[in-house]
Amino acid sequence: MSQIRPTIFTTPELHLAYPKLDRYHEGHAWMFLPLIADRRVVGCSVIVCDRHRPFEREELAVLITMLGQVGQSLQRVLGHEWEQSLAQTMQKSLLPRRLPHLKEIVTTSRYVPAMQGAGVGGDWYDMIRLSGNRIGLIIGDVEGHNIDAAGVMAQLRSGVRAYAAEGHEPACVLERSNRLLVGLDTGLFATCCCMWLDLDTGMVGIASAGHPFPVINDQDGRLTTPTLSTGPPLGVDPDATFEQADTLLEPGSLVALYTDGLLDLRHHPVERALSKLCEQLTDRRTLDLEALADELIKGASASSLRDDDLVLLLMRYEGAQPDASRRVARYSIERNDLQQVRRLRHALESLACTWQLQIDVDDLQLLVSEVVTNSLIHAQTEVDVLLRSYPGRLRVEVRDSNPRPPILAAIVGGEEAVNDEAESGRGMLIVDAVAWAWGTSPAGRGKTTWFELKAKS
Repeated sequence: MSQIRPTIFTTPELHLAYPKLDRYHEGHAWMFLPLIADRRVVGCSVIVCDRHRPFEREELAVLITMLGQVGQSLQRVLGHEWEQSLAQTMQKSLLPRRLPHLKEIVTTSRYVPAMQGAGVGGDWYDMIRLSGNRIGLIIGDVEGHNIDAAGVMAQLRSGVRAYAAEGHEPACVLERSNRLLVGLDTGLFATCCCMWLDLDTGMVGIASAGHPFPVINDQDGRLTTPTLSTGPPLGVDPDATFEQADTLLEPGSLVALYTDGLLDLRHHPVERALSKLCEQLTDRRTLDLEALADELIKGASASSLRDDDLVLLLMRYEGAQPDASRRVARYSIERNDLQQVRRLRHALESLACTWQLQIDVDDLQLLVSEVVTNSLIHAQTEVDVLLRSYPGRLRVEVRDSNPRPPILAAIVGGEEAVNDEAESGRGMLIVDAVAWAWGTSPAGRGKTTWFELKAKS
């Protein structure tokens, strides 16, 4: 590699060599010195004097020595930013694209990275379909807050999914996952909690490897979490065994799975933090699930000193009611298939008639078209539409696999073309004006945009 040397110009020479540098005027002295780290140029320093004078050799020597240190510091900053970007991209790619739509449950999730360190760790959550009309909810936390933790999390998450898909119960899944992590010889341990729910009966099986048990509130706000000793974390003892507890969820029960980042243990003891979480779930359990999730993470996510990831997975069990299929409808639209939006409008009109909905069908068609079209055009992913009819209101959820906030499709009219942000604002105003309530929330690598229409009085 050739040696890097600074080049010194007089002002006329500088103008001749670089004629486009017209902002460098006579009467000033300019020095352009490279910032070097590991024999590579990582930046440039511009030094200006208020009058023209030559730079002495001793001055140059001191400046080059000082800027060498600056170059090393700049390289470390750039390396940290690259590592942070890589870690965050890796973390997001390992989270679920979206949570499955099921008529018996309503779910939402939150993931907030740490504000210190690499900004990423080994926290994860998952929700998978199991045989026998069951659903598996999984949450875990790998030791550490770096790329290594995220890599181990990816391997462990894949293993847990595979063992669950084979039909094993929660305790057995943890035993096999524990042996997997020990065999990987990573030197890291992990906590994990598995919860299997039978959607037809409400029966739940729970097992934990060093992870807090889910907080379960029944429809009256009473805590019903079973008392069970947690097993050791995964990766500690290859011969560890785990116990499983069974309980019954009544319709209307609320379940919260979380990692310790939610408890904000930096400022509160474990018992007090857990008690506060239980109180919040009890006092605000009637909130919409999206609003409840935002309330629960508000304090922890706002802290600039948070040194741990935060994961929250909420589920409300609505029960397997005999007429549930009549009051829940789902539509899937393939990527870029805008023609299905027109067919969806007709399907909504038929559905409103079948359900005898006391709502303005034109409003329903307008809002669904806006949100779905936005997802197809801007998110460029497949789109799921879920409609749930409740007494006095209709809730619509539109899920896609792009975490960017929604840009609602503009209404075609005779006005002059404006930029995307302005058109987006018009669409949001329509949703805000027509819907009784609406919002958007991230869900893994995707998002859910939802709105509700109130029944006519």
